[in-house]
Amino acid sequence: MTQSGLPPAGPGHGGPDPGDAPPDDIQALTEEIERTREDVGQTVAALAAKANIKARLREEESEVAGRLRDTAGKVKDQIMAVPRQRRVVLGAACAVLLAGALIARLRRR
Repeated sequence: MTQSGLPPAGPGHGGPDPGDAPPDDIQALTEEIERTREDVGQTVAALAAKANIKARLREEESEVAGRLRDTAGKVKDQIMAVPRQRRVVLGAACAVLLAGALIARLRRR
């Protein structure tokens, strides 16, 4: 500790390490600044989107409405399929009865 109560600066004393030194090359420094700006921009955009509760609710509402429409369509298709299935069963039953009646009639001859 120094007289001011602060730890001495420099390597091994809690100060900046030489590996943390900013790049000497202007181009590298410019690229690092640009990456930092992009990171900060993305972070701000993510925070803004998260804070926009109305937009998030509208998006969720839209998704739920879409799922409900899909489910309603499936239910409607299932309901419409029931009478067709019954017609097929009735048709098959009639065919079996007709075939049985024809076989019985042919046996009588």
